[in-house]
Amino acid sequence: WKSGNYWTSLKDRRELLERMPVIDYKNIKASATLMNICASYLTLTGRILAKNQSEEQKMLDYVTEHFGENFSDREICSMFNLSRTSYFNAIKKAFGMTKTEYFNILRINEAKKLLASTHMPVKEISKSLGFNDQNYFARVFHKQTGISPLEYRAGHNPV
Repeated sequence: WKSGNYWTSLKDRRELLERMPVIDYKNIKASATLMNICASYLTLTGRILAKNQSEEQKMLDYVTEHFGENFSDREICSMFNLSRTSYFNAIKKAFGMTKTEYFNILRINEAKKLLASTHMPVKEISKSLGFNDQNYFARVFHKQTGISPLEYRAGHNPV
C-alpha cells in the first residue's frame, strides 16, 4: 500500500479511514456528471484543448487563426515539435493545397472583407495580411477574384 510511506502503523491508517466521510453512489455519480459537463463546455468553447488533439491539429488550428502574422516555418515547426516535412504534409493533407496557396486564400478572403467595409489603403491592407509586396498582393488578389483590389472595392462601396 503506497500510504505505507506516510503512516508508520496500521492503527494510523485505520483511524484515517474511519474519519473519511462515506459518500453514496448517487452523489458520486452526480459529481462525475457535473465534472463531465464542465469539461465538455471548456473543450467546446476552446478554453482548454482536448488531450487527444495531435500536435499537427494544434498547428493547423494555430496557422488558420494567425495566418496574417509573419511567422517563419521554422518557428511553427519548433512551436509544435514538427519536422518541416510533417508541417507541409499536414497542411497539404488537411486542405488539399500547399501552405502558400492556403494562406493566400485566407488572406484574400480577409482582404475582401476589409476592402468592402473600410477605407483602409490597399497598401495597408496588404501589409496587415502579411504581404510584404503590394504588387504581389495585387497579383494574388487578381488571380483569385479576377479583378484588382481597387475594382473590388469600387464594386462593394465601403462604409
